[in-house]
Amino acid sequence: MFRREFKIKSNCQLKSSDRKRLYATILKSFVQLSDTELQTVLPHKESINQAKIHTTQGESIYVYLCNGLPLILDVNNRIVPTIYFLWYFPNLLHGFKVSYFVIEKLAQGADLMVPGILKNDSGAAPYGQVECNELASIHPLDNKAAIAVGNCLMSSQLMSTHGRGRGVEILHIYGDFICKMVTEKLQIPLISINELSEKVIDSVEELELSEQPGDQIKNTTGEIEQVQESQQELTPDEILMNLFLTALTHSKPTLPILTNLFYKNYMLNNLPSNMEFDIKKTKNKKLSTFLAQMEKDNVIKLQTVQNVQSLIEINSEHEKIKEYRSKFKKVTVADTTVEELPIGRIEVCENYVVNFAVLTFFNKFGLKKNDTLTVQEIRKMVKEYVKSENLQDSTNKELVMLDPVLSKITQSKTKKLNWKTLIEKILSLMGNNYEVRKCDILVSTGRGRIPSVDIVTRLRSSNKKVTIIDNLEIYGVDLQEISRECQHALATSTTLLQVPSKKGIQFQIQGSHVDYIKKLLTGKYCIPVKYISDTDFKQ
Repeated sequence: MFRREFKIKSNCQLKSSDRKRLYATILKSFVQLSDTELQTVLPHKESINQAKIHTTQGESIYVYLCNGLPLILDVNNRIVPTIYFLWYFPNLLHGFKVSYFVIEKLAQGADLMVPGILKNDSGAAPYGQVECNELASIHPLDNKAAIAVGNCLMSSQLMSTHGRGRGVEILHIYGDFICKMVTEKLQIPLISINELSEKVIDSVEELELSEQPGDQIKNTTGEIEQVQESQQELTPDEILMNLFLTALTHSKPTLPILTNLFYKNYMLNNLPSNMEFDIKKTKNKKLSTFLAQMEKDNVIKLQTVQNVQSLIEINSEHEKIKEYRSKFKKVTVADTTVEELPIGRIEVCENYVVNFAVLTFFNKFGLKKNDTLTVQEIRKMVKEYVKSENLQDSTNKELVMLDPVLSKITQSKTKKLNWKTLIEKILSLMGNNYEVRKCDILVSTGRGRIPSVDIVTRLRSSNKKVTIIDNLEIYGVDLQEISRECQHALATSTTLLQVPSKKGIQFQIQGSHVDYIKKLLTGKYCIPVKYISDTDFKQ
């Protein structure tokens, strides 16, 4: 809906009466949302703007912005939350999990097809409980943060019954022109799927945490257990500092990140279930004041754009961080060992496609154009055909006599071919496609032969070397994850680039690290070595 640039006809601040009407409409549309929760996103003290836009389809839509963020859309008198609003309330809409391969297709303009939805583990409701025309969010399989909002074109029951067709019409997606209304592009936050409670309240400064349900808070780091032992002796300021340093040293947030999301998803998730904490009882009273002090102490760097504050840099060499890290060194070593385990097996299935050149042969087996076959199936069919037509040479069992069908498709000038040559000729005439699965989940598919992971070391200016890796996404590699891993392991900078001559994202690492990358891809990421190609230095 917003993939093409729209015209902004007006942009004005809401009056008090219109503001109240907007609050009432949002709360009526989302009954699970309380007034208190809504005010954390649309505070009374902040101004709210209403922008009227005209799309290329001729529709008039209202966009409601607060602090420069487009949060709510009014589409034909229907309230639609943007992805920014859903980052505050990840459970507001039913969420469909998809692979990164599917996300790439959605970004190119496709709607979400039912086969692209990853089913829930529970067999009873693999697609959840949604009705036709209900709003739904779409998020990656390992991150609850919404990347798109859409309208369900069929109920979850029909999805289970048919298993195909258009499942969700995409209304708004990360990177469209609604997102470009924000002055500076915001990165998608990392919201753990396992750590979300049923109602997520995003607090920047005013949220009181009087209760912390034990089954909804995950204690992700071992060092919190030591804090827990002496919790009665800790002051609110000490608890806040411990949560802050734990989030910096062990949670490893993807930067930049909104400070309120950093507080909720990284700091508060490390709070033990039996410990109470209220930021108002600290000397700073507010999160913004505390973070400003940390920036003044040179622990972190903050950036504020249109009143939206983000954490953009962590000074890992600061004395506070080094001291805190060394204090719990043993626990950290144990955690690192777990992180290096393989993340799931990769299965590559290379198939051959029946085309016009070989159709006369495969028609005899009831196959039609564009049907796919494995090499084993093709060999079996050739053997069955030769045996049924009695084409094997009686004097030399390794030779096959060519009948009119085989002569036509092989275009052979001889009357006989050996088995190997016959099968190779048939395979060479057929088309190709491939599927890549990780832990039985389809991550990519395509026509032609599967591209290998290309690792190349090049020389840049001043004789500096850079390692370039292409086609990682085809094999289900999370580029953000491997980028962070290489930064920490190699102590170097990494870059993700969209190269015009390449289909996917290119991954670059400063320095020559071919051996490390090959070991990482074959070890942790379980990519078969035959699908990895490395080339030495190139200018």
